Amino acid sequence: PYSEYVGVGLMVGGWDRAIPTMMKGERALFTMHPSVAYGEQGAGFRIPPNATVRFDIELLGFDELDDLGSGLEGEVDPAYDPDPVGREDLGLGGTGPKGIRWERHGLEAIVKAPLPDNVTSKDIHAEFYQKRVLVSVQGEVLLRGTPGIDLDREECFWEIRSEEEFDGDPLARPCLWVHLMKMNAEKVRWPRWLFK
Repeated sequence: PYSEYVGVGLMVGGWDRAIPTMMKGERALFTMHPSVAYGEQGAGFRIPPNATVRFDIELLGFDELDDLGSGLEGEVDPAYDPDPVGREDLGLGGTGPKGIRWERHGLEAIVKAPLPDNVTSKDIHAEFYQKRVLVSVQGEVLLRGTPGIDLDREECFWEIRSEEEFDGDPLARPCLWVHLMKMNAEKVRWPRWLFK
């Protein structure tokens, strides 16, 4: 089961339109035009750009909130901008295997991965393309795939940093930071899943 706020722009636009038409316990098949699904950017390998998609949805239940909300701390503000783009596209991205995590920093996404102590810059290989990324450390692939957004490959780069620079932890291990810059930065949003 998947739980999410409906009608505030946190999910695929077609879901915001389709789910409110359903009754509790109802199951429906929705076919969604790209303009209300994943649009021109698609969603990685599984959903190509400009794809019409089908969703099989069963509504198990719901809680209604009035226009003023319930007053619960952390609740989504009804005035929430559903699609923050450009410099406003901020927040946590997600996590992956081997301690990898990524964050949205407006015009760029930063992927952070812990490194073994003996890694030097000579041990890192990175290739950045508009629709593909490959980063390996000591011959082991760390990132490989198609990002859910077109990249400005000339602006993408990596660096080795120590987390102690930020947390004051003298025992912190070195960390690889991969900076991914989006193309058409002011007009698009980082996807929910960075790589597919």
